[in-house]
Amino acid sequence: TAITRVAIFERPSKPQVVGADILCEGVIFTLVATSSPNADRFEWYLDGKLFTTTIDNNLTLPNAQSSLQGNWIVRSIRGNCTSLLSDPKFVAISDSFQVGISNPGPVCMGDSIMLAATFVNNATYNWSGPVSNIPSVINPTIIGVPGDYSVTITTTTGCKNNANTTVSVISVPQITALSNSAFDCMS
Repeated sequence: TAITRVAIFERPSKPQVVGADILCEGVIFTLVATSSPNADRFEWYLDGKLFTTTIDNNLTLPNAQSSLQGNWIVRSIRGNCTSLLSDPKFVAISDSFQVGISNPGPVCMGDSIMLAATFVNNATYNWSGPVSNIPSVINPTIIGVPGDYSVTITTTTGCKNNANTTVSVISVPQITALSNSAFDCMS
């Protein structure tokens, strides 16, 4: 009589990919596999191709790039047993954008000056500087106060970038005396 022992291992639960739907280019890229607490490792797939394997249930990459955009799937593994593949999670990468800012200064003390920033469609503009309550528009006109001004532009996807400019103000010349050395015309 022969005895055979069969060990049956429990299949890891089907994981779920959790993370942001949209990431800004250049930020830290993080996805987490949930629902598989006893897994030994995780296989991460991007658009159906094995991207990497991790021991932890998270995938963290230091620099989100457009090449990371797509459908992400994860499979958890425990010993020789593999879970079902997770449902796909689409992650979009929003392009970075450059910000420029300028002013036409220098201006005379008391004159107004227009700060000009790069146009970004549907973005919000948050200005700061020595003048309080700068309007949140692309090109605000303010009283000419010398100093450093900055703008933070935020896109509808939450991506941000900023830039700075320095406003120079010159003093208005002061007339301190009037003189006349002309001959009197009447004599």
